[in-house]
Amino acid sequence: MKVRMKSTAAGPGGVFVSGQVYDLPPALARQFLDAEGADLDAESIAPAPAPEAATAGPSETADLAAPEPRRPKPRGRRTSGRRRPPRPPEPPAEEPTR
Repeated sequence: MKVRMKSTAAGPGGVFVSGQVYDLPPALARQFLDAEGADLDAESIAPAPAPEAATAGPSETADLAAPEPRRPKPRGRRTSGRRRPPRPPEPPAEEPTR
């Protein structure tokens, strides 16, 4: 199966450089296609049959209500919902003795 690499790949089977076309075994080519590291080569693909005429019907999105506006995100420091306990008062400073 011929594939055109979208990104460079290397492994025990060799190095496959991006932009190049390689004729790979179907199992290896399928792995690259599933990982989106390669596309099928356009020259090796038969043209797809023309799609059938689409039927014009009511739009599915016409029945949906408009989404509710989103609340703005809170700004400032995030807290875990727990407050720190207050600090104990500092003892009065003692004056040095002479």
